[in-house]
Amino acid sequence: YLGESLRIELNINPIIIPHLNFEGMIDEKVDKILERIKYIEQRQEVRKRKCEDDEVYFVDVEVKSFEVDLQAISELICTRIDEQIVDSAALIDLVIQQQVKEDFRSAEMQIKDYTNKFQSELEALVWQRESKGGEAEKICSNLQVYQTRLSEYIEELDMLEKSLDELNKTKA
Repeated sequence: YLGESLRIELNINPIIIPHLNFEGMIDEKVDKILERIKYIEQRQEVRKRKCEDDEVYFVDVEVKSFEVDLQAISELICTRIDEQIVDSAALIDLVIQQQVKEDFRSAEMQIKDYTNKFQSELEALVWQRESKGGEAEKICSNLQVYQTRLSEYIEELDMLEKSLDELNKTKA
């Protein structure tokens, strides 16, 4: 891994913002604000007769009406939206914090893996150098032994050469 560059990959995920959900909640509160008005009203009705004058009479009719305070409903909706925004912001903040923690944890693990691989390769190189250094010392001691032997052989050779020279002089 010596000579390789460190590459860190982050898992960047889009943050999904939750939708505002008002199912049923607004309707329940609107029902509470709704003012139901009931009253009885008299209506005039006419009964037609064939040979006589039409008969006019009054009938009690129950009238129901509703009065809605749109200002109160608007305030209620705005309050609920604000509550949803606060809840969503807290949720989004939590999601972002968790994502950032996961990304940094992943990057930290990648860096640790890289440094561990680098460390093991460096240790292997140091071991190789030391083992070769030990071999070099062994080779040097062997060479010194050989050098000593070679010096001895050269001395013997010199002695033999002198002996041959003396022998050649005596024969001549």
